[in-house]
Amino acid sequence: APERPGAAAGLDPGLLAGRVAALLDEPREAGARGEPSSGSRAPMPGPGAEPVPFVCEADVRAALRESRPIVIDDRTIVTPAARDLADAHGVLRKRQESAP
Repeated sequence: APERPGAAAGLDPGLLAGRVAALLDEPREAGARGEPSSGSRAPMPGPGAEPVPFVCEADVRAALRESRPIVIDDRTIVTPAARDLADAHGVLRKRQESAP
């Protein structure tokens, strides 16, 4: 039987799908157009800024309107549309990991 994508990396597709669904169902503060406000999932980066767990296109558009970056790390899920828009405008900032 062929291996499912992600199985070799130890990813459980069911667990991942559940986590994405939970993130999408989180209540969010909505702006005038139903998009997230600055307090939703993309905090202003600063010393010790925590990366967001999920970034969608609406998050990137809100960050662009508010002229702020979005802090991510290796575990952040970024939708393809969000990645394309963020890359075009340099919105995503990878959190620097401190040495152990």
